[in-house]
Amino acid sequence: MTLVVCSDGVERDSNFCVELDGEWYTPDLICHTYDDSVSLREDCVRLFTGNWARRDDPELVSMAFGARGLRDNCTCIDGEWFDSDECCCCGTCGRDIHNDDSYPAPDGGSLCEGCRDDYTSGCDCCGNNMWTDEQVYNEEEDRYLCPRCSSRDRGLIKGYADKSANNKPPESKDRLLYGVELEVEHKVDSERGAKYASKFLDKDYVTFKRDGSLGHAGFEIVTRPDSMAVHKRKFKAMFDDRPGREMTSWSNGRCGMHVHITKSALSQLQLGKMLCFLNEPANVHMISKIAGRKPGRWCRAYRKKISDVNRPDDRYVALNITSKTAECRIFRGTLSQAGFFKNLEFVQALVEFCSPANRGIREAVSAKEFCRWLPRKSYPTLHKFLVERGFIVWNHRRKAA
Repeated sequence: MTLVVCSDGVERDSNFCVELDGEWYTPDLICHTYDDSVSLREDCVRLFTGNWARRDDPELVSMAFGARGLRDNCTCIDGEWFDSDECCCCGTCGRDIHNDDSYPAPDGGSLCEGCRDDYTSGCDCCGNNMWTDEQVYNEEEDRYLCPRCSSRDRGLIKGYADKSANNKPPESKDRLLYGVELEVEHKVDSERGAKYASKFLDKDYVTFKRDGSLGHAGFEIVTRPDSMAVHKRKFKAMFDDRPGREMTSWSNGRCGMHVHITKSALSQLQLGKMLCFLNEPANVHMISKIAGRKPGRWCRAYRKKISDVNRPDDRYVALNITSKTAECRIFRGTLSQAGFFKNLEFVQALVEFCSPANRGIREAVSAKEFCRWLPRKSYPTLHKFLVERGFIVWNHRRKAA
């Protein structure tokens, strides 16, 4: 055994020490850099890959999220460095772009925002992206179609831009009506899925539409405006047949469910309260549980003010306010009767809870106040859901609200 004096002045077995530039060090003070050289840890930094590099290494860069990396593993975008795995190249102009800022190209590649706007457009039938020079103008229908849609019989499924559901007369005479959009995917083909759903949901009640966010087997079930009681009754026949044997919605992770509310039946204050409630950060946990998903690309949520009801916003938000409806976009698609009814009841309960005469603004944006108020008899499925998940502590000796 050969003893050596280490940098801290202590003698140790040389077999358990490392020599560097004529001095001996304990292993915890030494690191092996990415190029297999040996350096003191205090002279090095740890890379996001887990390796080490010298602080003065010219190949070392600082990335946007604070970590360090090697130029070969990073991409510079507008003066900031990112992990190359988080970036891609625009297939048209060749520009490097972050994955979050990229858009799918018709050929499966990626596009920057500028090239997407300049070289692609959406098919007015299926909604899918296509190259602008491939679009086919259908003079009879006055719309632009992708080659696939222009050359086939579209059967039961209408184009993405079809608005015929809005013109179907409601059964209810109520002034406040609701419209439902449920995204589903058939296990084989969208036309088969529409044919199956049409056995329970007649043409006077729903329209089947294509949706560009879904695959070739996906489509939307879009109802006419009507009361919640009518929607529950109409869909119950399909749910009783266990539609999950034919289609998927929740399990594929791609489908959503949107509920439209007649805007003219809501006051500005009521609409403002609903907007604030759905976007209140303190409510995110409960709303995410009800919705079955967290806020994301297709349904963003961020703090709002009452006055924001008059400010234009893009459509991919928790409450999309249009000229005629307020669209609640928070829900994950479902083919469960309990899940579907729970979603409908939440929208209806939110409208009632935010009624101007019921409570002030502070109480109307509180999830705790909502749970304390929620009447069990009026909203049984939602109430049961919130009890089971601990948001409502239900006292069985208390008289039902």
